[in-house]
Amino acid sequence: MALDENALVTWEKTQSLLGLDASDQGKYESLINAASAIANKYTLRNLKARDYTHVLDGSGNKDLLLPQYPINSITSVHVDIDRDFNDETEITEYLHYDEEGILYYEEEFPDIRQTVKVVYNAGFPAASIPEDIQMAVVEIVVWLAGRLNDSGVGIGIRQIEGPGGGTTEYEMTIPLAAQRKLEPYVRREGGI
Repeated sequence: MALDENALVTWEKTQSLLGLDASDQGKYESLINAASAIANKYTLRNLKARDYTHVLDGSGNKDLLLPQYPINSITSVHVDIDRDFNDETEITEYLHYDEEGILYYEEEFPDIRQTVKVVYNAGFPAASIPEDIQMAVVEIVVWLAGRLNDSGVGIGIRQIEGPGGGTTEYEMTIPLAAQRKLEPYVRREGGI
């Protein structure tokens, strides 16, 4: 197995942090892919940079929230109520707020479905994925690996102690520490 386009941490970093043998590479690359997909799902966006072509509903105001961010580059923006998206409908007089993933257009985006086409690149470049995202993915990898084996280390299990003794329950979501690291990256309406 090899790392896929979603992989948010390298095999080498995971190997170093967890003290893994080279023979574990295939298994852990699969777990890194799965953990990265979980992180994307949790944050409601793709965290690693890639190219997008989105046809979006107009907002009816001057701001338009792009589905993916941070914005690395914009190739083109078209506003067209006829949805032809030809050369005549391309606009160049706009601003973009990269960290928030917001386009600003002085004329206002029409409040009509699927009238704005944006071709752009967004997400964190592989070389600059924030450390807290990488650590959250490694924590999810450990959690997934623990759930796959019977080592008895208790990963994926939490202990709840009541007045009459303890009760053991399985964690059904990713570890709380990973959730806290990913929380600042969750896509919110209106930007981050």
